[in-house]
Amino acid sequence: MHYLFALAGLIFIILFAPAQAAEAVAAGSIRVPIGEWLAASASLAAPVIALAYAWLLRQLPEQIVGILRTIRVEQILDKAITYGVNAVRGAAQGKTLDINLGSEVLAEAVQYVIDRAPAWVIEWTGGREGIAKMIAARLPMEADSSVKLPEVRAARTP
Repeated sequence: MHYLFALAGLIFIILFAPAQAAEAVAAGSIRVPIGEWLAASASLAAPVIALAYAWLLRQLPEQIVGILRTIRVEQILDKAITYGVNAVRGAAQGKTLDINLGSEVLAEAVQYVIDRAPAWVIEWTGGREGIAKMIAARLPMEADSSVKLPEVRAARTP
């Protein structure tokens, strides 16, 4: 971790020292413009913070990474179900679905995930069939009905 601070200091010196030395020689006096340095270094802060964040994520134990991925997948599936319910005429949030409505909602929700989710989500959840099963398990269906897993089209291109 100490090497990151050393690297940041080296970059700071390389970028700002020559300009300050030339300014001091021309003016005949030495001035230390800390405010200007901080303002100029603020543009470097975002990439450094992003790099540190990425490095920290690589250091997380695999169990924590799995939990974070699961949370992300749950968010995507919830959004897909909401989309599917909103896209199908006659379906409503909190309403129990019959076999026809449930199958339509399932098809729309699975297509939503295929179109919008990152590739790692589709792969990690077992592909199209795995996504369909996960969504079907979350749909509120009538007691005596079950949904048919849909044939999913290829991802739509915008």
